[in-house]
Amino acid sequence: KSEIGHVSKLKLDKINNILRKKLNLNQWKNTTDVINWFSIINYKKDCTFIQFDINDFYPSITADILDKTIAFAKIHTDIPEETIRVIKHCRKTLLYFNKETWKKKNINDCFDVTMGSYDGAEICEFVGLYILDLLSKIININDLGLYRDDGLIAMHKKSGPQLDKIRKEIIKLFKNIGFQIEISINLKIVNFLDVTFNLSENSYKPFKKPNDELSYININSNHPPQI
Repeated sequence: KSEIGHVSKLKLDKINNILRKKLNLNQWKNTTDVINWFSIINYKKDCTFIQFDINDFYPSITADILDKTIAFAKIHTDIPEETIRVIKHCRKTLLYFNKETWKKKNINDCFDVTMGSYDGAEICEFVGLYILDLLSKIININDLGLYRDDGLIAMHKKSGPQLDKIRKEIIKLFKNIGFQIEISINLKIVNFLDVTFNLSENSYKPFKKPNDELSYININSNHPPQI
């Protein structure tokens, strides 16, 4: 890990906070944010969900996508060239095994967004804001949100053909950016993060993956209180 990643993380976090507030984009940080969004959806029984997932989000972020995201962000906030140099420097990744250098296929540089890097999550949120801004051109800004690589949209009174048209537009938008997605439409119930949301019943409840057993932590353990 590049130690300067700590600096990049702080700078990106500041930029992301400015963009979220200025553009009023629903970029969720946790489950509570999603629940709050769901709670204020009007006429839930007349709505359906569109759910999508970006395939291989981290490794699919290229230098070109990052440059486009920076260009988008500079329209809305000042980003010094020094900050851009720091962010791009932290994308230079070297991995060695048996004295040989490993690198991603089909690239000739060391650019990468690695899971586990100090600023990896912030880079994904940075690009996610760019994606949300583009999506808001075809979908009402209040009806959609994104958590890292998982997106959720609430559509009001749309027919099957209308939803399918929107699905194709979303797929085309992501393809133009440089991503592939999995997408499902016309859903009344979705499992998103660790919650099951039900539009028909206007309810939400904890979601557990199949075969996921409950784990209990001793009250006297040294885990943080929130855990």
